[in-house]
Amino acid sequence: MPAFLEGLLTNPAFQSGILPFGVALIAGLLLRPLGGYWAGLAITIAVYAAISLMIDIKWSPLTSTRKILLIGAIAAVVGILLDHVSFARRYLPALLFLSGAVAVTWVIWPVLARQEGAEMWLLAGGGVAYVGWLAASAEILRHRPLPGLVTLAALGFGTGGVVLFGASALLGQMALATGAAAAACVLLGVLGRTFKVGSIALLPGMLLSALLGYAGLVYARAPWYTLPVLAVIPLAARLPVPADKSKWLRLALIVAAVAPLVMTAVAAAWWAEGAPGL
Repeated sequence: MPAFLEGLLTNPAFQSGILPFGVALIAGLLLRPLGGYWAGLAITIAVYAAISLMIDIKWSPLTSTRKILLIGAIAAVVGILLDHVSFARRYLPALLFLSGAVAVTWVIWPVLARQEGAEMWLLAGGGVAYVGWLAASAEILRHRPLPGLVTLAALGFGTGGVVLFGASALLGQMALATGAAAAACVLLGVLGRTFKVGSIALLPGMLLSALLGYAGLVYARAPWYTLPVLAVIPLAARLPVPADKSKWLRLALIVAAVAPLVMTAVAAAWWAEGAPGL
């Protein structure tokens, strides 16, 4: 392999930003003619393409990072089913909350099992609340394409920044890749016809960002108080925006609502930990 190409493929900025953005853009353009929610699969495709350059994707031994990747892949399959099987969705947010709770418990179990008393309950309860809420938000935002995609991008970038400052370059890069892939789909949504998001995009994207963020707290040094700030992003993205305005104006208003939360969380992590060593 030429030295230039090898250097490019191993560059963190390329892996976590340029590649997932480009792959999501191309995959979204190719999948959108299929109709339905299929274009949302571009986010998962782009994220795992980027991660394949960061680490060797295999499932044994099943480390916490690999558990997160496995959960994300399963969530993509579940998202496809949720978008293409007709059923009553009334209780789905509660079921997704429960699924997120089980997922984060499995991911942090090696640490959780060594804790006792109030410390154990705080660690478990925080994870259940954070990951469960973001998983449930995947259903809440399902029929709001622009807010849903901006939420995914903001969570990815915010989580990536927080975890990078928390001294975990790998987890931070993975989260940033999620944000970059979602940002590409935001661009597709405002440049072309309506980009239908669906569970196929939101469920794996939300779970990946949520689990990477909480893993950054448990396994690295991400400040705990940054996560409640990031958890407000899905609510901020749902603030009323005039439907009769242009897509660009609606995008600007949604970004204006969520950007302060992202900047606050990342600034708090930077203040607590200092610049990351990459």
